[in-house]
Amino acid sequence: MTELRYPAEKVEGLAARKLMCGITLLIDGLKVGLPLETQPSRLKCDGAEWLQEHLLRGEPIELAAHHDQSCGEIKGDEYHKMLRARGPDFLSSMSVVTGGVGIQFLASLLQLRGSQPSSCPLKDAQGNILALNGEIYAGICLSRGQNDAEGLLDVLGGGSKSVVEVMGGVRGPWAMLYWQQGTQTLWFGRDGIGRRSLLLHLPDEADPRLMLSSASPWDPTQSSVRWLEVPHGVFSLRIEQDSGRALIQRHDWLDSTWSQIVSREVTSEDDLNHQQQNTETVVDGNYPTYSGPLPRLVPDNTTPSGALEMVKNALMKAMQMRCDCMEWRMGQETSDNPSSLLRPAPVLVLFSGGLDSTLLAALLHLCLPSDAPIDLVNVSFTKETSPDRVGSIESVRELRQWAPDRLWRLIEVDSSLDEVDGLRSHLLALLHPCSSILDLNVGAPLWLAARGRGKLNMISDPPDSSDEVVVEAVSNPFESIHGVEFTSSAPVVLMGHGADEQCCGYARHKSRFREGGWHRLRSEVQMELRRLWKRNLGRDDRVVSDHGREARFPFLDEDVAVLFAHLPLKFFFDYELPSGEGDKMVVRECLRSLGIEGAAARKKCAIQFGSRISKLSNCRYFGSNRAANKRSAGYVDLADVHGP
Repeated sequence: MTELRYPAEKVEGLAARKLMCGITLLIDGLKVGLPLETQPSRLKCDGAEWLQEHLLRGEPIELAAHHDQSCGEIKGDEYHKMLRARGPDFLSSMSVVTGGVGIQFLASLLQLRGSQPSSCPLKDAQGNILALNGEIYAGICLSRGQNDAEGLLDVLGGGSKSVVEVMGGVRGPWAMLYWQQGTQTLWFGRDGIGRRSLLLHLPDEADPRLMLSSASPWDPTQSSVRWLEVPHGVFSLRIEQDSGRALIQRHDWLDSTWSQIVSREVTSEDDLNHQQQNTETVVDGNYPTYSGPLPRLVPDNTTPSGALEMVKNALMKAMQMRCDCMEWRMGQETSDNPSSLLRPAPVLVLFSGGLDSTLLAALLHLCLPSDAPIDLVNVSFTKETSPDRVGSIESVRELRQWAPDRLWRLIEVDSSLDEVDGLRSHLLALLHPCSSILDLNVGAPLWLAARGRGKLNMISDPPDSSDEVVVEAVSNPFESIHGVEFTSSAPVVLMGHGADEQCCGYARHKSRFREGGWHRLRSEVQMELRRLWKRNLGRDDRVVSDHGREARFPFLDEDVAVLFAHLPLKFFFDYELPSGEGDKMVVRECLRSLGIEGAAARKKCAIQFGSRISKLSNCRYFGSNRAANKRSAGYVDLADVHGP
């Protein structure tokens, strides 16, 4: 095999120190005002949901200063424990008082690059305070050795650009809290896709504080304090000194990137028969708008091979950036693993053996130094019989044949509903405000996978001739550690989020095409992208970060997502072809072009089905899979079912 190596292009900020944080802000002295006649009844009725919709529509929420100190407080040590889990290297706080309102910032750090210790939150000479949780790959110029938050604070405090303009131009996942001293304004928000978690609690009878946090110290057995996901975008809360009045407002983007990502191309080449059907423009008032023109990046005469090269290069660049901006611990965390075969890996890949995770593993191989191990983790609730376990073993065999000199470590995590029961309170707190059976069935295997603890499977013997994929036997010098209990020390977790939503990877995409052709399919893809922040990304960021690891999503890199949005859907989807062929077509071709055929043809199987937790959960709560399907079990709230 001819091995491809892609040299990293010079990208602003890659020499900087990269950090992942847990961030929290507490404001004491504000209460929700009454700007609308309907607000009191709606707050009593469906509080968190109504407030979230209110924010999404861009309608201001009014607050007012008060000085009633009679209500209880959330314990500080509960925040400290939660923040320490996300950022074990550093924990600090800062406070500011304005107009009788007290504001406290708390933040913790996981330092991924650089030998000099960093801190968070940060304060500049003007009194501006920044707590940043995220990675800046481009968009602002960072000095060599400067950490991302320091560089961002310099730009925000410089005054040449507005906060919205600066944050709209940042490339990379982020959530931020920023106190702008000169205007007495608190700015907060998440990137345009919502890749980092940020939760909001508005003052109420249960707790009088306004709180923003990466995760909540919510107690599912006791707490009546409800949180909501902050929508993607930038928000401001300005406190008026004289009146004590404050407004939470949402701001439109000044950069076209996010609007491009949620738009999709439909051309006459896609389907002449459906071109005139369902041609209304998809308008979503829940997405921060951009009023300027959108560029056209893909020529009309682009061929499948041309699309393949564009996608492969974009994914490769995204992976290279995510590899270049980290270092990893060169010493093993414990003295129990003296073997060099158990040396720490820089990255842990959530690995089902399917198309997306295998492509990420292959691209990672092309970006990392040849002596760096790659940890692949797989979770099963039925041991070796689950679809994901079978697929992971088959695909790691392919990877070992494809790159035999790389140390590929497959970590097999075997779990059970009993283990999930023991973790239930902790998991529900991490998932909150997500609370359905589906959330738990996705969150539990993700949490177990991100823990990275299991037994190593280093066997590379070829499968039987009856298996789907047959490869030649490969000499494996790494089998001496087969079966060893092992915990990955990788600080970064690679995940395939966004591939199915952007590239027509779900079975429902075929149903939508059947209903209304390319325009109906386009509407479905747009809708899925617009809800990723609420449905998947915040929840999964909280779950993964609980282990002091940072989740990274190469398929949701801005350049990758913009390219996907500009490519006609015909490069992703063919209604006439079966599952495993007619979905995510250009992504499948990326993997085939690297010489990995078996995983390129594997069908989609979501983690709750591939790990088999969904089947076991359905039998527990509903008696059978059939009964569960009749109830649309995945969307049933956990509070509405009987069980542990």
